[in-house]
Amino acid sequence: MTFQELESSFHQQMQPKGSTEVAVFRQFVNAAWNLRLLSDQERRLSELAAKELVPLNLAKIQNDLTQLQRRLSLAENAFCRCLNRLTRLRDDRLRRSAARTITPERLARLRTPFPIM
Repeated sequence: MTFQELESSFHQQMQPKGSTEVAVFRQFVNAAWNLRLLSDQERRLSELAAKELVPLNLAKIQNDLTQLQRRLSLAENAFCRCLNRLTRLRDDRLRRSAARTITPERLARLRTPFPIM
């Protein structure tokens, strides 16, 4: 899957509206892409470490793997933060939109005169 395919898939699912949602959405897509790349690198390094027989090379690979796992953890945190922020923004937008929508029942109640006492 290419970056554009990933972005298109997420865009279709989340449908961001407005400049703030779009900005957070871009951060979210970048975080998802980085997470995917780092996960692939981790898998390849783990496979390489399992095949390595020379202790010096194995130590270097394990050091690289430890650093990569730290970067992967940071990428996971960024992904979750963006997803939470984007979800909150979208939910707030939908709530505001629903509050502005006047249903026929609400309109009828607004038109009903108040009883005079």
